[in-house]
Amino acid sequence: MSRSFQVSAVDANVNCLLLNNLDGVDRIKFMGDWTRARVKICADGAFKLLKELALDLNIENVESIYPDFIVGDMDSLSHEDLAGYEKSGKGKVIRMKSQDMTDFEKCAIVYSEQVTISTDEWLLVYGAMGGDRLDHTMAAFHPLVKFNDLKMKIVYGPAFAFILPAGENKLSISVDIVEKKCG
Repeated sequence: MSRSFQVSAVDANVNCLLLNNLDGVDRIKFMGDWTRARVKICADGAFKLLKELALDLNIENVESIYPDFIVGDMDSLSHEDLAGYEKSGKGKVIRMKSQDMTDFEKCAIVYSEQVTISTDEWLLVYGAMGGDRLDHTMAAFHPLVKFNDLKMKIVYGPAFAFILPAGENKLSISVDIVEKKCG
């Protein structure tokens, strides 16, 4: 089976996942991707980060950028933030208590099981790399392999990473990528 991938700096059809940091990420670019995403998912601790970013960017209606899902064990989210989100009716809280999975894995499960995904959509994953924990950065690649049937890109600064599934793959790489670097 051959899969086709269009690789460009800006994807036409995206969904977004925010994990627990935006280190090394252009916050304006992130917010552009976030606001145009069809489906938005936050790990529990990332919801606070999203609200702080909205304040930093002077977004007056913070609820307008609320995610469709908040996923995790909810230990990184204040009771007030959780209650405010639930009261808004903007999305769904998915509690997953397992300590045997990362937040990224938990969010990927929700994405794969609760979202109808078209073949041309990418899930842009922000906050999977960076921070002060190399083990977290290394662990970020596991969900890309585990859920290789999903088109996911880890975005870090101007760079991104994704896994090609086994078998034949056709890459259509836009000039804006090749002019920068491709490896």
